[in-house]
Parts: sequence; structure tokens; C-alpha cells
Amino acid sequence: MLYGLGIGIAYYPILKTCWKYFPEKKGLITGLVLCCFGLSPFAFTTLADLVINKEGIPADDAGIFPDTVAIKMKDYALIMAIVQGGFGLLALLIMFPMDSVESTDKDDKKKEGEEKLIKNEETAEVEKPKEDTNDSINEKPLKQAALSFKFHMFNLMSVGTLFFGYFSTNTCRSFGSLNKINETYLQTMSKVCSFLNGLFRIAWGFVFDCLGFKIPYLIVVINQIVVSSSFYFSARNKYLYFAANLLENVTFSGHGTIAPPLVTQIFGMKNAIILIGITGYYIGSCGFVGALIAKFIIKKPEDYLIVYLIGAAFAVMSLIITIFMNGDKFPYTPVHTRVTVSAVEPEKLIAEDAPKADEAQEQV
Repeated sequence: MLYGLGIGIAYYPILKTCWKYFPEKKGLITGLVLCCFGLSPFAFTTLADLVINKEGIPADDAGIFPDTVAIKMKDYALIMAIVQGGFGLLALLIMFPMDSVESTDKDDKKKEGEEKLIKNEETAEVEKPKEDTNDSINEKPLKQAALSFKFHMFNLMSVGTLFFGYFSTNTCRSFGSLNKINETYLQTMSKVCSFLNGLFRIAWGFVFDCLGFKIPYLIVVINQIVVSSSFYFSARNKYLYFAANLLENVTFSGHGTIAPPLVTQIFGMKNAIILIGITGYYIGSCGFVGALIAKFIIKKPEDYLIVYLIGAAFAVMSLIITIFMNGDKFPYTPVHTRVTVSAVEPEKLIAEDAPKADEAQEQV
């Protein structure tokens, strides 16, 4: 639980900070940041194999490794705690100076202009938001967004896409062992898949910026349906199983990269991180449920088939939602005290009102 809390704290502030300074490239920036989540297993899977199972001891017929392998997990956990603590300290040293960096976000610059305009309201009628005395949509659109039908459909779409992804990622080596695939081969497969996962996060981010949401996500969901419906049968051949896992990681990286900037695009930057956190809760539940399924339901290789088919059915649900999902900005109506010069750009208005302000000062 603490590990999951740490991931959440590290994940979302980094994304929001990067979006602030590169607002026009949210997809690509998300891919660049999250590619580390995909590439890290490439390095740490190698480390885990060296520490936990250097001899390549295979699992038994039930997919369970002997105690001599499992006990070494404690050593690996200690190494990971030291490594992550070091990277966390480095991140702190890097992140704090960014507060002094000038933002390139157009919304931030517009807000600064509006604040200057309000200070000059004695010489010009300006548009001023109401005081934050109630849950007005202008001040707190988060509640409206979180309760909206579109947000819940987005969460269902996420769950449908990632249910099979989490389960297959966590059990691919166990399932491969049950089908008599060599453990060393499975280790190599895991490393290659994690490396591909990281690279495709960058690719999906770039595609999102160029094509928007719908076309890339349709590709992701259709790929998910194909892989999840054929995953059980692909394990009969180690090369087909390798290919299926590669495609699964392409799909998994696609959703992980497209979802965060999509939430920002629909609901706005102000609410994005909290809403992504709510979505992350749903997505994390997929991993938790998948682990329970693996523990209490999976008893023999045939039990995987029904889980993979359920994953395909969830992906079909995601496909239907994707077709009808509108990625436009979330509609809500701001509330203001008065409407006067709102059609004029703040920068332009400040320039026009400057002479008037000087004349008023001279008269005083």
C-alpha cells in the first residue's frame, strides 16, 4: 500500500509540472516521462533475475517457484528501497528550481493579464469572478466534472482496456511456465517487452499530439481485443507467445500515455490531476482484482482461458465507448459578476487602457 502511495505521489505532480511548461505537447511530454515506467523494468528485471533467480530455476507445474527462490525476494526489496530512495532525493534536487522557470502555458499568461486588469478596474469596467462563497462552476468545476457521465464513461473505457493488460503482465511468465516454455526464454521475453513498452510510450504521445484521441485509441482497443482473445492459444508456441506479449505491451503503453493528456483535454488542467487520480484508483483496482483471480481462481492452465476471454469482452466495451467518446473540452458555463469587456484580449485591453489610467492619475 505504501509503495502504491509513493507511485501516485511521484506520478501525477511530475506530469502536471511538465504540462505546465510544455502545454502544446502534452502527449509527447507524457510519453517521454512515462517511457521511464516502461524502460525501468528492462533494467530492473535483469537485476531481479540476478538477485532472485540467477540459476534460472523454473516454476513447478502449478506455476510456483521453490522457497529457495522466493526467499531472495527480501534481498531484492532492500536493493529497490535503496535505489528508489536515491532517485527520489535526486528528483527533489531537480524539481525545486523549476518554480523559478517562466511558464509557457498560454492559460497562465492570460490569467496574469486578467489579474493586472482587475487591479485597474477603477478606470475600466472589467470582468471579475465572484468571491469563492459557494460551489459556483467558475470556481469549482471539479465537482461537475467528477459527477459527469463523460467522466464515468472514461473510467469504464480505462478499466476495459487495462483489465487484461494488468493480468497478463503479472502472469505471463507463470502461464508460459505452465506451457513448458523455458524460463530463460521467458526472462528474455520480459526484458524485450518492457523495452518496447517504454519506447512506444513516446510514440503514442507523439501520435496523440498529431491525430488527437480517437484514432490512436481505436488502434489500442482493437489491438487489445485481438491479443486478449488469442493469448491463451498463442502460448502453445513460444514464438507466437513472444509476439502476443509484444503486442500486449504496445497496447498497455498506449493507454497509459493517451489517458492523462486526454483527461486534461476534456476537463481542463486545473482538474486533471485529481481526476486522473480517481481514474488511477479504478485502474489500480484492475491489478488488485487480477491478483485475487490469479490466487484463488487459477488452478490449472485451462483456467486462464476464461479470464482472457473476459478481458476481450471488456475490451469490446472499451471499443464501443471509444467510438462515442467526444474528446472536446468539457462544457461548463463560468459565472461572473458582470460581463463587459470579456471579448477583448487581456494584453490588448491593458495596452489600450494605459493612456486612460495616466490621464486619470494626472487629474488626481
